[in-house]
Amino acid sequence: CENLVDMDLFSKSDPCVQVFKVVGNNSNPKREVLLGETEVVWNNLNPKFTKTFMLDYYFEEVQNLLFKVFDVDHETGPRTNRIGDTQCTVAELVMSPGQCLSRPLMWGGQVRGTIYIRVEEAHSIRDMLTVGCHGINIPLSLRRGGSVGLLAALWGLWERVVGRAQTFLVISRSCEDGSWLPIAQTVPGRAANHNNHNTYHQWPPLVLSVQKLCNGDPSRTIKLEVWSFRRSGSHILVGQAETTLEYLHAKPLLPLTRPATTATNYQNHPNHNQQHNHAPPPAIQIDTLTVEPKPPSEQSFFQYLQEGGQISLNVNIDFTSSNGEQIGRAS
Repeated sequence: CENLVDMDLFSKSDPCVQVFKVVGNNSNPKREVLLGETEVVWNNLNPKFTKTFMLDYYFEEVQNLLFKVFDVDHETGPRTNRIGDTQCTVAELVMSPGQCLSRPLMWGGQVRGTIYIRVEEAHSIRDMLTVGCHGINIPLSLRRGGSVGLLAALWGLWERVVGRAQTFLVISRSCEDGSWLPIAQTVPGRAANHNNHNTYHQWPPLVLSVQKLCNGDPSRTIKLEVWSFRRSGSHILVGQAETTLEYLHAKPLLPLTRPATTATNYQNHPNHNQQHNHAPPPAIQIDTLTVEPKPPSEQSFFQYLQEGGQISLNVNIDFTSSNGEQIGRAS
């Protein structure tokens, strides 16, 4: 979602999305069947959810979907603080450019944000992937460029002295339109140990399906991002690395870089000295990776639609007497 309305007074909204399938017809009253709910993204007006939903696609049916976005006050509390709703059909998702559909979130006759919905055919792959990794040379404290307030400066100093900085890892996979779709995220973890101004961060192993990671394509580009956790939701990007599942089997060391659009917006803590400019760059070390070989894939009906395939039917009736009487069953 993007540009959600801020429902909280002293912080940002904490959004989550509920996905419903709308069933029923003219003879039967319509009802909403809950397919599932995304995770809650705390203090964020532009959340990217990692939860995915599986459903069967029937080409000959109209399958209506309903998306409800809520501002959550408690993880397990009731979902009553509505941000907005939108509806679409599965066919609209399949036929949208890049299989990505954007819709306004409406509530009370007002636009209260935008939701982006992506769809992709899921191959029949049940293999599970377990990956363990750690970060090295992670800066102990980062802040955004520009001026810094007194409280932020004191917090940064406390992080540097005590070494309690928290980071988390986000894995995203590439989409056909060149964008990135987050699929997994670790919980924020503190530095295991630190030496001078660099830290060693160990994240818990991630367990996810090969279908969710790359949809069975080991050469599909995936991205690993390390973020410095902030309770306000304004997390700071430490760096990112692009790779593939095929390359991860070698358990490589992945140097982290910052995209050009954000490199000038972030800088090290203002108390760093010149020696830090020559410190080794941050990196991710892949420790363990286990996955079973995937089964061979086959062409599906969904792929024909995705490539723009069309179906045409011509019916011809021969009314001549060349085959006998027209009313005869044997004609």
